[in-house]
Formats: sequence, structure tokens, C-alpha cells
Amino acid sequence: MAAVPYPDDGHLLKIGRLAYAVTYLEGMVLFDLPGTGAQLPTAITLAKLGGKPTGLIARLLRDHAPHLADPALREYLVAAGDALAAVATIRNAVLHARPATIDDQQRLNRAHAGEHFVITDAWLDAKTAEIEQYVRTVSDVRERRRSAQT
Repeated sequence: MAAVPYPDDGHLLKIGRLAYAVTYLEGMVLFDLPGTGAQLPTAITLAKLGGKPTGLIARLLRDHAPHLADPALREYLVAAGDALAAVATIRNAVLHARPATIDDQQRLNRAHAGEHFVITDAWLDAKTAEIEQYVRTVSDVRERRRSAQT
């Protein structure tokens, strides 16, 4: 018997998909940064942001974006920062939740700053879909920027 009472594999898969979707968005944004050239302040380069928490990356992108000369790059970094900020909240809800037995099932239980809820399959499905929409939104802004450059 395992030392840890894990949730069922289907639930664990949903947690993993959500976590992967978050890191996908982070990676998409971070690995785009070198392609922007010398237009970026050093505070928001891949070298500076790599390894930083999602929320901090979001804040730094949004703080520095208004000072950029290129309006398409500004729009992209604001969209990326907004998406990462929203996704950081979702990510933190999962990663800072604690296991609990709820209705005879192992689930994550989030209690923070007066907020309390159980991370159910339905919650994971809805939040993963929300993250995927953020990925689509940032991708659309990225493509508009690329199209404007050609």
C-alpha cells in the first residue's frame, strides 16, 4: 500500500493537465522573449525571468510593457502579463491546497484568506479550459504582432 493516499488516477491526470497548461503558457511567453531583439529592458529578458514564479513574471511584464516603443510588442506583453497573472491564481489554488478526505475521496482542499473550496474534477476541467482560453488569447496577439512585422 502506498504511504500517501492518492486520489484516483483520473483526478491526478486532471491536476497534471492543469499544471502542464500553466507551464505551457509560461514557456510560450518566456521563449518568445529572445525573438523580440534588443527592444526589451534587461529586467524582462529570458535570462532574468527564467525560474521566477508565474505571478512575478506577470507583474514584471505588465510593469515594463507600457515603456516599450513598439505598440505591438506592448500589446503582446500586456496580454501575456494579464494571462499569466490570472493563471498564477489558478495555479496557486492547486499547488497550495492540502489533501483531505472529502465524501470518501482524496481531494485537494483550498483554504486561504477566507476562501475555502474543494478542488473537484469539475473545478479542474473548468480551470483547465480557462487556461487554454488564455493560451489562445495570447497566441492570437502573438500572431497579430508577427503578421505586423512581415
